[in-house]
Amino acid sequence: MIFVDTSAWVGVFDEEDRISGAAQEWYCANGGPLVTTDYVVDETVATARIA
Repeated sequence: MIFVDTSAWVGVFDEEDRISGAAQEWYCANGGPLVTTDYVVDETVATARIA
């Protein structure tokens, strides 16, 4: 299992984020289960609403 934090989720979904290319490449290449928390989801949504 791999824990995914807010910065990784933002990088995956926001093409203007500075780590977007690396985050999307990692996400597409990953075959294992991903784990996160409700706090990370909340923070990711809040970050997306601000941007």
